[in-house]
Amino acid sequence: MSSPIVARPPPMNMSNSPPTNRVGTPPGIFKVAPRDQLEFLLEHEKIAIYDVIQEYIASDGDMAEAVELLENRKEIEGSVFIEQSIQFGLEHAAAERELISRLLPEAHRVFDEGKGFDDGFQAILFALPELVLDNPDSEEHVGLFIARAIYDDALPPSFLKTAEVDNDLANRAVALAYNLTNNLAEKSRLENVWGRSEFLAVDELREEVDMILKEYLGAASVSETMESLRALKSPSFMSQVVKQTLYLALDNNKEETSNQLLELLSACRTAGLFGDLLTRTGFELALSGLKEVLPDLPKNAPEALTSLVTKAKALKILNEDSL
Repeated sequence: MSSPIVARPPPMNMSNSPPTNRVGTPPGIFKVAPRDQLEFLLEHEKIAIYDVIQEYIASDGDMAEAVELLENRKEIEGSVFIEQSIQFGLEHAAAERELISRLLPEAHRVFDEGKGFDDGFQAILFALPELVLDNPDSEEHVGLFIARAIYDDALPPSFLKTAEVDNDLANRAVALAYNLTNNLAEKSRLENVWGRSEFLAVDELREEVDMILKEYLGAASVSETMESLRALKSPSFMSQVVKQTLYLALDNNKEETSNQLLELLSACRTAGLFGDLLTRTGFELALSGLKEVLPDLPKNAPEALTSLVTKAKALKILNEDSL
């Protein structure tokens, strides 16, 4: 079992009002409890998290089961979940780290839209000097976990600005995450950041998405299409879904088709299938890659893509300050 996270300074940006845990109990009430009771409660919570992760790994990434387990373990708080999950990933191989990364965006919805996730990542940064003793390259892996979590909308990009960096290892981790999430050329690494595994390869995912989108234009409903996209179990690939959707609209070169595909993107955004960062990245990838695919598209593709960007902003698919 993972060793406990070391003691750390309190999380940053704490408000003056007393915080509450996931079940609504002010943490302050435990101040009167004996020390051994506090330790027992925390250890019980960590054991519960470890059990969930072990079940999830053993099932080869059964996401539905993992989410159900998390929903039923009310004693688990988001911050401790992140600490234990990342520490588990540091102590295991790339395949396990990939599964952990895939779990975080789903767990984000379970924990009241990621309540406590930033505190959990902050705790990992504080703990890096000790974690690296048993797990070499921990700072690189933590940086990748942070970048992937931001990419998957499991952690706000603002974390990179608000995180407290009190050691060199944390500084390296945050710098790596910043470079990966702010450099378009590097962002593609995040789709397969832990290397190839038993999951669908990127080329296979592209083919699956292409088939799903064409079925949508044929007869499938918006809800059916979103279920098919969820079934891919690849949250970080959603930026590619956005790009492929845009290129399909350009290839069809019909306003009716473009509006239909924008309707799908809007529904996906509203349903939380992908957030602002993945959406923006998808549009950026489409814009930056247009020159390469232009010979296969209608001549008006550049103007049509610009029009799609404008419409996407009007439909709130993209933020006004994006691109």
